[in-house]
Amino acid sequence: MENDSLSPPPPIPQRFLSPTDLPADPDGSLPWWKPTWGDVARRLGWRWLYFIPVLLVLMLVGWSLFSHAWFLNFWWWGGKLWIWLGAGAVGAVVEAMRQATKARNEPFCIHCGYTLQGLPDQHICPECGRPYSFELIKLYQNDPKWFVQRWEMRHSNPINAPFAAGRSVGRASRDGT
Repeated sequence: MENDSLSPPPPIPQRFLSPTDLPADPDGSLPWWKPTWGDVARRLGWRWLYFIPVLLVLMLVGWSLFSHAWFLNFWWWGGKLWIWLGAGAVGAVVEAMRQATKARNEPFCIHCGYTLQGLPDQHICPECGRPYSFELIKLYQNDPKWFVQRWEMRHSNPINAPFAAGRSVGRASRDGT
């Protein structure tokens, strides 16, 4: 009669609850899903108007290459305004990208964008073969930039980081030593 109590317990599957739990590809990187230009264009809405002054500035800069004196006046009197208008257009695109990521209602693979509707939690994506969990998908949707930075810093050594608290080296103690 065999004793089944001596057999090892079944392995516990790894849970993916944090960006640091995701394994890297063999080359040390990992692809991340980003919205397409079509998704961004749909989310821009009325903010596409920010690009009209940017296109105007690009046309003026192209024209000013033939008129050097006007080019200097253009940047002297209106350069800061044009820089602010360009920054507004870039900001509108960044905000539209963030909104497009949050707007996806169905669960999706954060690596390839495949829709995971109807698949179980804590599983493998059938499209790219990478692990996923619905909690990780929600974290990625809230702030993709933070998620990727946290994943990239998963093995950073905090010992090498500067430490501001405590005594500084080289100060004399009370007893003079």
